[in-house]
Amino acid sequence: MLGRISYFTAAVCILTSSILAESEELVTYPAPDYSYLSGRYTVTLRQGDQVLDSFVYESANPFKEVHQPMAHSNHWTTFSFSGEVEVVVTAHLERSVEAASIRPHAYEIPCKIEGKKISFKLDRPRQVAVSINDNRDNPLFIFAKEIESDIPDPDSPDVLNFAEEPERHREENRPKTLYFPPGVYDLVEIGYDMNKGFPLREGETVYIAGGAVVYGAFSAPDEADHITVRGRGVISGDRYMWVRRRYEEANIPWSYSKYREIAVYLHGQYNKVEGITFTDPVHFCVSVGDNAHVSGIQCFGWWYTTDGVRAGKRSLTENCFFKCNDDFVKVYHDDMVVKNCVFWQQVNGAPFMMSWNLTEPVSGVRVSDCIIMACEVTNDRVWSTNRAVFCCRQLHGADMSDFVFENILIEGDIYRLIGMRIGQAGSLSNITMRNVEVTGRMLNTNQLNAEVGSISGIRVENLTVEGKPITTPEELMLETRGNVSDTQIVWTN
Repeated sequence: MLGRISYFTAAVCILTSSILAESEELVTYPAPDYSYLSGRYTVTLRQGDQVLDSFVYESANPFKEVHQPMAHSNHWTTFSFSGEVEVVVTAHLERSVEAASIRPHAYEIPCKIEGKKISFKLDRPRQVAVSINDNRDNPLFIFAKEIESDIPDPDSPDVLNFAEEPERHREENRPKTLYFPPGVYDLVEIGYDMNKGFPLREGETVYIAGGAVVYGAFSAPDEADHITVRGRGVISGDRYMWVRRRYEEANIPWSYSKYREIAVYLHGQYNKVEGITFTDPVHFCVSVGDNAHVSGIQCFGWWYTTDGVRAGKRSLTENCFFKCNDDFVKVYHDDMVVKNCVFWQQVNGAPFMMSWNLTEPVSGVRVSDCIIMACEVTNDRVWSTNRAVFCCRQLHGADMSDFVFENILIEGDIYRLIGMRIGQAGSLSNITMRNVEVTGRMLNTNQLNAEVGSISGIRVENLTVEGKPITTPEELMLETRGNVSDTQIVWTN
């Protein structure tokens, strides 16, 4: 849940600012409410002669049932810039800062320590974590975004400003752009429950400004196309009940259909979700339909079933950050593309989940240029994994083929790299994992389980673990069951 103030200093002054100096620009965002202020970190930005504070959010972990090590809280700040910016982090609650680094390490961003301050420079948009004393209990994330274009004018007659005229949203001919300026908004309080969500219409744009927190969910009919949800603000489920607990209280079996409660549910075509930070969802963060584009979002989740993105056929998911506690990206549909994403794997869920109960065939999925910056998994189901990096949990008759995962970097140890299981019926074939690097160790076996159905044509090409090329099933620690054939582990570099 979004944290309360535990530390404050008069030096913290959060302003919305835009500074132009030739090709350099820096934009910070105001506090939605100081109850969301991190008590652990402050962040100051320097560009040229300008020095600005960037508001730091806090979300405390409410999930005490996991019985595995998880962080106590997440902290993050969002700003937009061009040119170069220096980021200065002050770690107020550390007794001392002995060591610090910027994740992903592959970005090779050096940092400097002075007392309790850590400073580093960015010359392009990044989603990074500041690691202090190698402690993952209270990580800080820096979401340094590109400068926004086409920001709606809240004073335009073609824009519905929720701070000024919230009731206009009920009008039949309301403006096509719904603008949430800095502040706090609760969609449930104005009559839209978490299950059905705030109803969007074809062609509408929801803009959530930096410094805005919107509680609740947005949804649209399945035939509604060309809807956009974007901005630099936050969508939160912090005030509401975890979806699985809702089933328990209703005393009905768990299913995905009775209580949907997805933060953004847009199953028409050509819909977009851009730039938003999702925190404390009660179920999935984003579920979108065919030809969708999901870009530059950040997804935090604590509970089980707080998945990241489920997208339809021919969708593109790119430049996103995930620290969920269930599957990060569900690669469930034909010709999906996922690229340039960064992951922090918590104790549950797979970064790339190929199927859970699918019945229809899927092919043509392409995943590339992704980094897993951390892995916290300490255990998994035997022979029915859902916590491997490349994962298939359950097929209900689907035939899955022609998947390519390429240029995947995993920093540090990983619990399980590959876990694929047929389940009831179906097949997996022609699945390629190419140019995969694990900088640490694989802590457990990799598994292909086809006690029913079949698995064939699994190709592992140019895999390194701790710097060593992997060329045999023994080196891969590969276990198989049932009808598994034509597994290839090759080195072509």
